[in-house]
Amino acid sequence: MVADETLKKVIDAILENSKMTDLDMYNDIFEDRISMFKHILVGYFHKVEGRICCVDKARYVARMVDKSLKDNKYYPLQETYGDYQNRGGDIGSITELDEVAYWCPKTMSSTKEALELLYKNLKYKED
Repeated sequence: MVADETLKKVIDAILENSKMTDLDMYNDIFEDRISMFKHILVGYFHKVEGRICCVDKARYVARMVDKSLKDNKYYPLQETYGDYQNRGGDIGSITELDEVAYWCPKTMSSTKEALELLYKNLKYKED
């Protein structure tokens, strides 16, 4: 835990003294990202949220994280079927417009949380 706090202080100091944002930092770390994100997230969602739709959730979160890094801003990861339909998406015969879409994760609400989780689990850990 001390190492995590030290690393955070170093990163915060670097960001404070540069024009780099935390998203720029993540962008550098996760260069070949979509494929890597998806594979990591499939395992995460399978273990934490269950097997049902874990690939759909992983694909959605990976795309949103990639968009977040490209646009240099964070995005929410939960949307309703109504939100999706309002953006022009086809929801077929789904009538529960206020329900959170099946492809949205239950355990993370934003791309910031997803990036922090990915970074935390990918960084080097000393035994």
